[in-house]
Amino acid sequence: MPEITKTGNCPSCGKHFDTPFCPNCGERRLTQKDYSVYSIVRDFFSDFFETDNKLLRTLKAFVLNPDSYVKEYIHGARKKYISPIKLFLLANAFYFIFPFFNTFTTTLEIQLNYLPYSGVIDSFIQKIITSSGRSFSEYEAIYNSTTALISKALLILLPVFLAGITYLLQLKNRKEKALIHHLNHSLVLNTFYILFGISIIPMIYGGAAFFLDIEWMKNMITETFVNVYMMVLLNIYGFFLYRRFLKSRWYFAIAQIALLNVLFIPILQFYRFILLWVTVFWIELFG
Repeated sequence: MPEITKTGNCPSCGKHFDTPFCPNCGERRLTQKDYSVYSIVRDFFSDFFETDNKLLRTLKAFVLNPDSYVKEYIHGARKKYISPIKLFLLANAFYFIFPFFNTFTTTLEIQLNYLPYSGVIDSFIQKIITSSGRSFSEYEAIYNSTTALISKALLILLPVFLAGITYLLQLKNRKEKALIHHLNHSLVLNTFYILFGISIIPMIYGGAAFFLDIEWMKNMITETFVNVYMMVLLNIYGFFLYRRFLKSRWYFAIAQIALLNVLFIPILQFYRFILLWVTVFWIELFG
């Protein structure tokens, strides 16, 4: 196999080497084949599908054994897995591209009419719209398009809020379970919620319902059904994620996880409240 150069300095660590792989960092020496168009396709598939790939290994543990994934990562398995924050960001990117449920994109109509704080903020928002010099419909269009983008950027707030709650629930164990441990568990739970709860599973179900034209399946896609389905899904996954972390009897662990899922509702409402004002201020500044 012809090489570009027989010897030279490693482009990654700068060390001199004359072997196929750098003995200091493991970087591979490039050959003529690495400068062909074929190499782009080869590198793509090797990065995503080779047997020792971190992403595939992480996804497998994330789905089948989330408790072990987080525990091993916390205890130093950084070469074996990608971090929970990176997995969370990948899930966000997937949701950004395939937003089957706009759970986090709260329109102005919903903000003003269907949330617990709607009656309190309505007059303030109406004054802001009036002072902007736009009609309600003009402002609403700008708001909805702006909040659709901002909502995805603010998703990082959800695992932060949830981690704060689990930290307070386990405050007596704070020396053994630092806040970062709670944050990693919360990132994994929210990743599952985004990736499977509101993306992959709904896409498969909705695609089957409309492709096969099954009316009863279509009729089940309601807000009530979605909320119940989300709650059940998060409770099941949350149990396997948190059962050893909480270090309690299985029935007490189930109760704590159920409490977390109940608390997820006000967390989501608080997120929407923050999203409202961030969107409003963004429009005021750049609108």
